[in-house]
Amino acid sequence: MKNEISWPTGRFNIVSKLAAGPAGNYVLTFDSSQNRVRIVGNPGPDDHWTAAPDPLGGALLTHVKSGLTLAMTQPGEKLIMVPPGTDMRQLWRVEALGDWVGINALMNWEWKINVFGSDPGGIVGVYHWDGGADNEKWLLG
Repeated sequence: MKNEISWPTGRFNIVSKLAAGPAGNYVLTFDSSQNRVRIVGNPGPDDHWTAAPDPLGGALLTHVKSGLTLAMTQPGEKLIMVPPGTDMRQLWRVEALGDWVGINALMNWEWKINVFGSDPGGIVGVYHWDGGADNEKWLLG
């Protein structure tokens, strides 16, 4: 993939390009009380992630507070959190999309992390490349 870039080192937020509400920017997080990956406004330390390069390629994305890693199920379905492992569904790479990035499943660069229907209260999952829509663009920082 020609636009692949490196993951940040240390802790970072994954900020959605979707318009922020009064609570601040929307960031990707894991809500353990509801056992779901979602985006929330007004990011805090509970919303930090780390990226650990994997020998197979890509990186494991770990939610710092829970210690669990982000994994896909099938394209068009919600993301899940699982213990760190070597499952290909847990491996992600990042690509430059202008000033923003796309987060791709290592198995297929066209499977992007996406806020389905651009609904901040809805499902976050993996969906086929949608041409760079705001609901599939992120900032890492």
